Amino acid sequence: MFKKMIGFIGLPLLLFLFAACSNTNGESDIIVSDAWIRPGQVGGPPTAAYMVIQNTGEGADRLLNISANFSNMLEIHETQVVDDVARMVPKENGVEIPANSIVEVRPGGLHIMIMQLEEELIAGEEVELILIFENAGEITISATVQE
Repeated sequence: MFKKMIGFIGLPLLLFLFAACSNTNGESDIIVSDAWIRPGQVGGPPTAAYMVIQNTGEGADRLLNISANFSNMLEIHETQVVDDVARMVPKENGVEIPANSIVEVRPGGLHIMIMQLEEELIAGEEVELILIFENAGEITISATVQE
């Protein structure tokens, strides 16, 4: 009798816990494509990463941060031209990715500034970046190093 009662109570409780800890659709609403990075050298000038971020969900998300094993200093920047001078301005609060939209991270605009390289980035290589979103969490992507 006791074993049946434990099974009767325990199984639904266990199923509830699994459901509460899982992603409801099994996939993120964020899709990252066309990721690439300019080559760079240790001790050289900063380089940058670019990509297309698509939010297929009904709610906005926010790219908060980026990390990589080849640099400890990656920042989200936006190029702003003031008095014919281009400036790289950090986006300290991240970048909003509105619902059902695409955000292009591209040269001359929004970009990922990569400073203090710890490894050389050689054209043709594939490297990993970890994008950290407010809602989607961490998404690891592969980016091609190219000119």
